[in-house]
Amino acid sequence: MDREAPRGRSRNPRRVVYRIPSRSFARCFASSAGSAAPSNDDDRPRSLSLLQRRLHKRLRSPALRSWTQDCRRRSYHCGIANIGPRVLFPKAPPSLAPLFTLAAAVAMHNASEHYTGLDIDIKWPNDLLVEGKKFCGILSEIQAEVDLVKNMVIGIGVNVNHETLPPDIADRATSLRMASGRIQSRIEILLEFFEEFENIYMEFERRGPRSIIEQWTSFSSFATGRRIEIHDGVRKITGVTRGLNALGALRIEQKSGQLEDVYSGEVVSWE
Repeated sequence: MDREAPRGRSRNPRRVVYRIPSRSFARCFASSAGSAAPSNDDDRPRSLSLLQRRLHKRLRSPALRSWTQDCRRRSYHCGIANIGPRVLFPKAPPSLAPLFTLAAAVAMHNASEHYTGLDIDIKWPNDLLVEGKKFCGILSEIQAEVDLVKNMVIGIGVNVNHETLPPDIADRATSLRMASGRIQSRIEILLEFFEEFENIYMEFERRGPRSIIEQWTSFSSFATGRRIEIHDGVRKITGVTRGLNALGALRIEQKSGQLEDVYSGEVVSWE
């Protein structure tokens, strides 16, 4: 774990589980996000199952185009998964699943900003920026039937204590240490994240999807009035952002004045 002294709390990662209602906690798991998912016959009612792991050398996502082996003490990957379909998505359709990627972004935004004091931004749908550079990315996988999400795994990668980054990504990526000028505690950020995500989820249970949409919108400069360009894998979409719809899609006002809801893609440029 980190050698730096944490701010006012024990470095013992077991403290994480005592700060949140969830009690299913795994020290680490394999690099594949799918391995964090419960088996389909595990139908035990539980609260959120929270898991954390180190970043392994081989990552599944092609979006993570390059990485370095300087990750043992500098990066953290963590995941959130529910155990049993009755818990995280009680009778919820797959259309609601993207909201929890947004919820994870809000939770990491709050955790990083609160602990480091940095001004953190959320770039739709799943990147966190500091000083305009990416330090965190989020990916999710679901197992679902036609009308019901069975379980979901959210993987979160955070650049915490990198001192340098490869030249080919240095102009658009950073770490919390590089941005703040000081070493940061991965354990403390992880603890803050788990607390924040649990609170966001409980608020969702009380108020529904609107609670996640409102929080994401309030913390992202990309939510409204931002001129952006999105690639969705097939075409390029340009326009001005006009908030999120009820399912977390980004609403884009195109030059013609037409509004389009974009459900997936990558924001490749912005003003």
